[in-house]
Order: sequence, then structure tokens, then C-alpha cells
Amino acid sequence: MGLLKFLNNNRSNEEQKLYDWLDDTTQNHTAIKSMLADDSFDLSILKDYKQFDTKNAWSKITSQIDLEDTPVVKSNFSNIYRIAAVGAVLLASVFLVRNFMPNNSGSQMAVITATDMMNEVTLPDGSVVSIDKQSAISFDEDDFMNSRKVELTGRAFFEVTKVEGKNFVVTGNNVNVEVLGTRFEVNAKNENKSVTVEEGRVRVYNDDTEVELTANEKALISGNDITQTYSNSNNIISWKNGTLSFDDTNMTSVIADLEDHFAIDIEIVDEASSNLENCPFTSTYRDEDLESILKDFNESIGTTYKIENDKVYISDLCK
Repeated sequence: MGLLKFLNNNRSNEEQKLYDWLDDTTQNHTAIKSMLADDSFDLSILKDYKQFDTKNAWSKITSQIDLEDTPVVKSNFSNIYRIAAVGAVLLASVFLVRNFMPNNSGSQMAVITATDMMNEVTLPDGSVVSIDKQSAISFDEDDFMNSRKVELTGRAFFEVTKVEGKNFVVTGNNVNVEVLGTRFEVNAKNENKSVTVEEGRVRVYNDDTEVELTANEKALISGNDITQTYSNSNNIISWKNGTLSFDDTNMTSVIADLEDHFAIDIEIVDEASSNLENCPFTSTYRDEDLESILKDFNESIGTTYKIENDKVYISDLCK
């Protein structure tokens, strides 16, 4: 008897109810996926795939086989939805990292995450995706070469291999991007989202609006509004390579790059800091945290700051 068949035939009643619940409707799978889309969902609870202890997992399986005739006391849940809710969280945690979730079509969904550090993966078509911390992608493994569709939660940089006649599509939280072959970033971490193109051409769209971007152009997405703008930043993928570089960069752009890099809101709180466009700044930071950079601002240009409720307030900037 195959291992998967053995496991399927030896589920407890509660486990079987959970699997029945998952197989019942697409809404139940959507419930799990919505956890990942929730900004408050902390992906750090998930284990990194490379750290998965296969020996320990196999030991647990074999111990269950050896003890299959031993009576086991199981607690009974009166409410099947309680089982389903707990099971959904467990499945999201256990199966999320480069494992699979079934769907009604019988295909397998591969889901790949980055928890405390960036994760770089190669897709079946040869495209490379750099997934930012606290972010995840998912795709249909069985149908990927036909659909070339990836769902994104958070932020990722895509280096898309061109496949003649097959566009590559990224979707996530009201952001849709379609390309043939290019290099671009999709940032859906915050309420206001963005797509920035490093090379090639992409189409960014939703139900109401559509724009086409080429190299060094950027789309800003707020609700259903998409605004096309120009990006002259050298730090588009600073979160990927760990380096923030400023060379006579006006302070407006510096602040914007810090917001993108650390996925945090920064507010300038005094009128004396209103001349940011004419305030150049030069420095390079490698693998520095936000507070270290703000301390450098304080020492070099006299800036004061405070960090409160995941937001930064800066004053005395460029007086």
C-alpha cells in the first residue's frame, strides 16, 4: 500500500472531518488563503522549508504505524467548525512552505514563503522570484506551464523568462501584472501598492484601470486607482540586495526609499523640513536596520525622530 494511501486510510474521525471540510467548497480554501492576505498574519510562525526536519517527521510517521493498534484517548469536539478553524491554521502552518494544498480541480497548489529572510526560488518555467520577508507566492504546480499565473502576498521581485505566446501573470490584493519577459517588483505589503519595472514592459490592471509600464516607470495603486509615474531611484530592490545608496539624492526621494525598503510610513512633522527637494543627501548603508540609519541622520544632519506604532516621525530635517 502506498504511503499516501496508507495515511488517507488511517485518519482519525476528527482528521477525516477536517479533510472533508477542506474538500467541501472552494470557500474553505479561500478561508486559509485569506489568512495569508491579512496584513496582521505573521508568517514568522511558519517553518522555513530548508530547516524542515525530515528525519523527525518520518520518525513520527513510523511511530504511528508501530502503535496503530494501541488505544488512543481522543478528545471530542462538539462543533465541527471549531475543528475546521483549528485545522485550517495547522494546515496553513504545516503545508505552507513548499508543500501543497488540494483544490476542487484536483491540482496541487505550491506555496512558498519567506519568513525572517528573503527567499529566492526558480519556477518551473525558469523564472526567478525573490520573495521578501513576511511574504509568500503560490501557483498551480500541475497547470503552471499553461497558466503561468502566480499569486502574491507581500512583496517580490520577478525575473521572468520569456515563453513565446505565454504571458506571465502576477495577482495579489487588487494588483494584476501581465508580462512576456521582464524584471519588475510588485509591492503589495501596504495599503498603497506599487509595481516598478527595471527592464522590459508590463501591463498593470484591475477592473477599472489599465496602464503599461516600461523600464524605470512605476505604477502606484490605491484602491481601484492606478497612477503611472517615473522612478529614478537606485534602490528599487534594496530589500533584495541589502544596500541603500544615495548620491546627492534629494531628501524627498531618500524618505520614499526608506519607506519602501522597510515597508513603513514616515511622516515629516515640522514646517522647517518643507524644503526637502533642495536638500541633497549622500551615503551608503549595507544591511543596516532603520533605527541605525535614523541615528546616522541625527549625527550627520541633526535630525530628530521617534518610532511609534510602526510609524516614524521625523523633525528638524534639512533646516
